[in-house]
Amino acid sequence: MHDNFRDKLRLFFRHRIPLVATFVLVFLFSMPINSLELNYFRPAVGFICVYYWSLKRRYMFSYISAFWVGFLTDSYSSTPFGINILMMMLLVFATEILERYFKAATFGVSWFVFALAGFMLTFIKCLLPYPNSYILSPILYQ
Repeated sequence: MHDNFRDKLRLFFRHRIPLVATFVLVFLFSMPINSLELNYFRPAVGFICVYYWSLKRRYMFSYISAFWVGFLTDSYSSTPFGINILMMMLLVFATEILERYFKAATFGVSWFVFALAGFMLTFIKCLLPYPNSYILSPILYQ
């Protein structure tokens, strides 16, 4: 009985490794940099981690994990709550639908598709009107 509980506990923590690793990377890449120019050019580590874990370890990284990564990203960014959550969950959904094609694809092809998906998700995020938008504010709020 004791070994069974220990095995279940070990399996529970092993399945939380992708989520914890994603949280750590998102925190590290969200640290402020002293250069004003470099603050605008940061990699979307949340998107990268969600894509990788949902593609390679589907049983360890689900929609709930994507929700929490999106919630963490929303909490430190200037976007309203829900935008990054929606983007992360859309990425998991797209990866789930196209998973059989990505499993057979080479490394370069799968990451090229991620680059296109990341560009599309960022474009959709920029099109959503919210008050802190620097791109659309001259157009929307004239």
